[in-house]
Amino acid sequence: MWNGKIAPTVREAVIRGTGKETSSDGQQKVANTALYVLMQKAVVPGCPLSGQGQSMWARSCRYGQGQSMWPRSSQSNDGQI
Repeated sequence: MWNGKIAPTVREAVIRGTGKETSSDGQQKVANTALYVLMQKAVVPGCPLSGQGQSMWARSCRYGQGQSMWPRSSQSNDGQI
């Protein structure tokens, strides 16, 4: 649901909010930040998974264009987010 509906809808809303047809690098960053905050504040706290299962699921979430929500530098060695 995240990759197929939520992420693309948020990205589209950010682009549409500017009145432009195509997105700029700044708009991409705004959309990515919005998706990251949404994930951290609304999705992760209610996630029934824990530990490595939650980390694996979170890494499968995308910004909407194949880019992972969780860059390697934000992941610790023990699999925690």
